[in-house]
Amino acid sequence: GGLCFFNRGPASGFSQPHKHIQVVPLPVAPNCEVMPLERQLLVTEPLTGRLETAALPYKHIFYRRRGGAQDLRFGLTEAMQFLGLEEADPAKSWNLLWTSEWLIVIPRSQETFAGLSPNAVAYTGALFVKSEEDVVRLREVTPTGLLVGAGFPSEARER
Repeated sequence: GGLCFFNRGPASGFSQPHKHIQVVPLPVAPNCEVMPLERQLLVTEPLTGRLETAALPYKHIFYRRRGGAQDLRFGLTEAMQFLGLEEADPAKSWNLLWTSEWLIVIPRSQETFAGLSPNAVAYTGALFVKSEEDVVRLREVTPTGLLVGAGFPSEARER
């Protein structure tokens, strides 16, 4: 299996100007069978359907998949509608991640936060930085602070 991801819009943290989907083989690392994102979501959330869960501090829609390409399209459409995003709207930015079991859409408020530019993979818990200065900056803002700052605070946590 693999983790697929897509960065859409100017604030999404994309690295290439053209649209493309990227795939990372799973497991990401030999000692990382389950991504931190999955640890938080798959244990606590229902078997099917879409929702914004209080398990994550940033705004998102999580959709537990039932399988197949049509289910992927249905989940993406539902998530986009719920978040008020239009796939063709170039002004809106968002990240999409999916596996054979789930998908998540995360709306983005800005490309960088505290001088760091997370892409979709950062929302799985895998944060990559380019320099020692970035490591110091990430420790100061915290990984959670970076993801919330580049996205939006979760409304589910405020309830």
